[in-house]
Amino acid sequence: MLSKFELDLCYSHRVSIVINYVLRKQTRQVDGVKQAPVYLFYDKSPFVYDTIDASKELVTYMKQTKLNKQLKNKMKQDVATRFDGLLIMLQSVSAELDESTELLKKRKQEDRAEKIEELLDELI
Repeated sequence: MLSKFELDLCYSHRVSIVINYVLRKQTRQVDGVKQAPVYLFYDKSPFVYDTIDASKELVTYMKQTKLNKQLKNKMKQDVATRFDGLLIMLQSVSAELDESTELLKKRKQEDRAEKIEELLDELI
């Protein structure tokens, strides 16, 4: 039985809280000074967080350079307010990785996709 001080969160809200805590960068204050955002569990699985960061950077680059418009299906950015925003972004990067790599090669920027290829499919 719930006390009047306990929250009864729905399942999807609990999932959202876990995803935000584990898979998104967190900002801390030390002695009243705001620190740079960091992944709290980076040391446990750096390749996962590096893949997420590289995917975010790739999507940002593709959008800023307008290369995203040349893709069959556009890459989508992570939206922090959606609990599945990270998954949607990773799936869109995975679906368009080959095509985007070809576009990047024309600009000699293919290194932007290198870190992503190794783990992305397993991550999603």
